[in-house]
Amino acid sequence: MINSLFQYLLESSLCLLFFIATYKLLISNLTHFNWMRAYLLIGLTLSLVLPLIILPIQWDTKIIPTGSFPNTLLSQDKQSVSQVIPKDSMLIQPDPGISTLQLIIYTLFTIYLIGVIYRSFRFAKNLINIHQFIKQNSKVKENKMWLIEITNQIPAFSFFNYIFINYNYKNLSSKDIQTIKNHEIVHVKQYHTLDLLFVELVGILLWFNPAINYFKTSIKEIHEYIVDEKITGKNENKKAYAELLLSLASETTEFNLTTNFTGETIKRRIIMLANPRTSSKQKIKFIILIPITAILLLSFSCIKSQNNNTKIETEVKIDHKDWSNKAPFALQIELKKFIGNYGPMVTDTFLRRMEIVILDNKLFRYIESDSTETNRTVELKYISTNKFGYADHSGRTIEFVLNSNNEVTGCILTRKDGAYKLFKENC
Repeated sequence: MINSLFQYLLESSLCLLFFIATYKLLISNLTHFNWMRAYLLIGLTLSLVLPLIILPIQWDTKIIPTGSFPNTLLSQDKQSVSQVIPKDSMLIQPDPGISTLQLIIYTLFTIYLIGVIYRSFRFAKNLINIHQFIKQNSKVKENKMWLIEITNQIPAFSFFNYIFINYNYKNLSSKDIQTIKNHEIVHVKQYHTLDLLFVELVGILLWFNPAINYFKTSIKEIHEYIVDEKITGKNENKKAYAELLLSLASETTEFNLTTNFTGETIKRRIIMLANPRTSSKQKIKFIILIPITAILLLSFSCIKSQNNNTKIETEVKIDHKDWSNKAPFALQIELKKFIGNYGPMVTDTFLRRMEIVILDNKLFRYIESDSTETNRTVELKYISTNKFGYADHSGRTIEFVLNSNNEVTGCILTRKDGAYKLFKENC
């Protein structure tokens, strides 16, 4: 489960980096602000969704050879249990204790959880502070919005349909106050708070990815560009509006979850006001979303398909002879090839080594004791060719894997929690 989570986070982060890099290189200098906002939100959503999708495509091994995508530490345990690895490449870990790899994974998972908890705490604290702000200050309802008077050293900000205004900030004129209020009203009507909450929630999940911080900055900038364009588009003097922005320039922001009239983007906002609008033909650049999505989706699906469905069929030879009526001596010869020690994969540290023995022409699994049980043996009942079931009614089965020389190279242990591959030692 931890490995699967890490793989998802890695793939989601890669998607986010792809979308952000494309935005920075091709789109960030455009002035189609609503389209840019849509690109950022769609890109963020796809970054969360694409790693979860596997296309139902049968990848032709002639086109994509087996082994084209090497297994990572996070995906080794997802390899198909039907894969047979040649005996000279078998990896045995007889020690049933926690491996170094597993210890590293647990440590990273603990660090990740601490980061998630910390970011969640900050998010909840911001929401509580905003709620207290609403309760503690006087408010007046205007249309569908609430105007809340504040005394903090910041002119205005908004959260959903709540607009917070300091009417006495820097002795602003009534006209300037109205411009600021109109600015925040546009934020409210555009539902910019929903964007910020969505980005903040994704930031909790991907707190370790520096791209998420750039994403937050970009979406806030786009919000301001959209509002500035609408305000100045109402026949207001761009120069006067720019002077108002400059006079209110401040790096102070009350909350991360709110839209603020001022902020550290003032300079870029003024430059953007003066810049000419880009041509409508430039909107064709947004089509880049389609090939990026297709490439990422195909890449993830192909890699997962290779990891889950790889079969080296030429290494497998199945003996379909019926064992049910064999003479004792012949049966013993057939069973003898199964005896030996079997070791789990490196990632399956919770599995113990398995020893298969013969007693009275019957197969048994010898189970070593631990702190909760004593040594014991479990008889293996014949089910089908090379497949046996536990006689203790646990529902577990063992299917032995043979190579082209009819030699046992490993087995597949099936339990209630899944199927696991073990490799025969010294074969």
